[in-house]
Amino acid sequence: MTFVRSHSRHRSIAVGLALTVCLLVAPRAQAAEKPGDAKPGDAKLGNSLDLAPADASFYSASLRLREQIDILLQSKAWGRLLEMPAVKMALGMAKTQLEQPGGPKEQWDRSMENPDNQRLVELLKDMASQEVFIYGDQRFADWLGVTLDVVNAAQYAQFFNKLANEDGGADDEKVAVMAVLQTLNDNLDRLVVPDVVIGFKITDPARADMQIRRLETLVNVVVQLLTINEFKDRFGRVSVGGHDFVELRLDGRLVPWEELPFNEYAENPGDYEKLKQHLRSLKLTIDLGVRDGYVLFSIGDSNEHLANLGKGELLVNRPEMKPLREALLAASSGTNSQRLVGVGYTSKALNSLITGTKEDVEELVDMARQFVPHTDLDEDLQKRILEDAEAFAKDIEQFIPEPGASASFSFLTPRGYESYSYNWTQNRTLDDSKRLTLLEHLGGSPVLTAVGRSKYSPQEYDMLVKWLTKGYGYFEEFGLAHMPAEERAKFEQVAKIAIPLLKRVNAATRDDLLPGLADGQAGIVVDADITSVRWHSGLPSLGQPLPMVEVALVFGVSDAERVKKAFREYKAVVQAAIDKVRELNPEAIPEGYQIPPPQIREAGGGQVYWYPVPKSSDFHVDPQLQPAVGLSKTVAVASTSIKQVERMLTATPLATKSNVIVERKTAGSAFHFDFPGVVDAVRPWIELAVAQWASERDDDGEEPNAKFIIEQIRAGAEILKCYRGTTSVTYLEDGATVTHRESIFEDLK
Repeated sequence: MTFVRSHSRHRSIAVGLALTVCLLVAPRAQAAEKPGDAKPGDAKLGNSLDLAPADASFYSASLRLREQIDILLQSKAWGRLLEMPAVKMALGMAKTQLEQPGGPKEQWDRSMENPDNQRLVELLKDMASQEVFIYGDQRFADWLGVTLDVVNAAQYAQFFNKLANEDGGADDEKVAVMAVLQTLNDNLDRLVVPDVVIGFKITDPARADMQIRRLETLVNVVVQLLTINEFKDRFGRVSVGGHDFVELRLDGRLVPWEELPFNEYAENPGDYEKLKQHLRSLKLTIDLGVRDGYVLFSIGDSNEHLANLGKGELLVNRPEMKPLREALLAASSGTNSQRLVGVGYTSKALNSLITGTKEDVEELVDMARQFVPHTDLDEDLQKRILEDAEAFAKDIEQFIPEPGASASFSFLTPRGYESYSYNWTQNRTLDDSKRLTLLEHLGGSPVLTAVGRSKYSPQEYDMLVKWLTKGYGYFEEFGLAHMPAEERAKFEQVAKIAIPLLKRVNAATRDDLLPGLADGQAGIVVDADITSVRWHSGLPSLGQPLPMVEVALVFGVSDAERVKKAFREYKAVVQAAIDKVRELNPEAIPEGYQIPPPQIREAGGGQVYWYPVPKSSDFHVDPQLQPAVGLSKTVAVASTSIKQVERMLTATPLATKSNVIVERKTAGSAFHFDFPGVVDAVRPWIELAVAQWASERDDDGEEPNAKFIIEQIRAGAEILKCYRGTTSVTYLEDGATVTHRESIFEDLK
């Protein structure tokens, strides 16, 4: 059937996983797709940016690796960790196991008697001490795109096969294979072998070359012993740009394509001849060698890209890398003490696989055009469905941003790490034209908070309601017809009550709540300021306060009266629903029942509203666990505790050790994570669990040393708190969404 030809590029989490593998060695980054604005021959940077070409799909580098490790190993925190009795005990047990006769240590020592192996170990240490980078050329995006298309084609083909053939139809596996082959056949221009290079900076190129020669000798011996004739002329030493590399050359002719049953999956004989010819022509070249102070491992369709490293337009000279060049210039001039430790770049083409494009939506509509004619629906209904699909796509497309490239870089500072990321994907929602006033209503020092301001757009809500309504219309027209008569009658009875009430909710939301919150600010706050020795009657007590997580949503308010009006209507709708339920079942609800007014008290220039949690004689909960909402002229809060609402209604500046938020007068969003706060909130609960476990073991006649374990937990907690947390702020600059982030570390005193 023709719908197996679909090759939708609708993306899934597989894209993120693929990119995670590709960018494994360093922080991700984002930038725009433009021609270079600087010429080759600029001052050398002394790192892999001197080699990476401007047309890379992605690039990622981690630098100063040994320096960062040394900071950890030379810290007081690391020394304190090694002095912990529990760590000493674990290390002692591990040493005993390793040093057993014939054990790993003895085998290691025996292997180290060979000087070549010693030099190999030193090389590996060197490779992991300075810089590691990876980049893929512009064809990597094509390769990844067609790979994802193949996966999606196989999945959608089976799905559509089931929908279009209630009696089973074609075999699912056959349909999937047909979809895969057709997708490949339709994308021969994107079916390529991309160039990918991984590099390791070293201090002794001669030592690295010697180890590569050892590997070359070993491979040649294996090939001869196994008499692998196909590889005898495909493996050996070559010169690439004046540098020696060990190279393995493979191509599609090694695969017996003629023996594969292509014709069994073809609609017409010879449909896949071009595909087979293309697969035969593909070449894969694997190289390993040393040049420019790096051990390079490369895959591609040839070694030409290795010869061209560092020539022509370079990635570092692209406009997107201008902020990095300026930061490096400042560092080299001595105006700051930052040291570059991470760089990343992702092209527009590669980012489009993640963010999605308007073309993706159009391809989904194309899939509908191919699938719907294979259903047994009448022509008028098919026409209506396709018209709605096209209208839905048109509505959605206006909210899909235009993809752009991205770039990022990070520095090692005396306080920890500082980084900037630039994303040129169009940002349709972020509003950084004003100060984030919600930063003064987060309770002072929360454990975690994220706030932002988006552009006021009731049109998005209108579109949501429009398509939910249309979807319900289809359900009423077709879904109800297939329901059993009894269930259909019950549903219609509920719908008769619910639909008018939902219309009232919609009107209150659209006419009052959204305008009341037109300020556009919103955020989430997680805290742990409330404590209790026993939060509920079933919980054992250690005699020490246990923190409780508090979670709140906070919103900027433009018109408090409209917000109040919306919630008065919501309450009236709930009361109307209760009255309707009582009409249907008088025994369920007492006659004349009315929702009581909430309890109210003043706080921070506003009011706190709540309904008390019902009490039980069998199970007591600490009254601090009391959901509540708060409202002032500028802020609305909904929280799991009254105390958090009161704290957030009261204006208190956000307390952080970082200045990245303070330095921005206006911003689109901000984030703060207080890791010591998390440790302090979690540690007492872990101690409680240990004490409970110890008491249960005592019942079995055993005597675990709970005191010792708790002491180790507390010591470990203090070490973990050396990571003080992360703070970031996001804003718009020259068409890019910029995030400035700082992570702070403080050694033990």
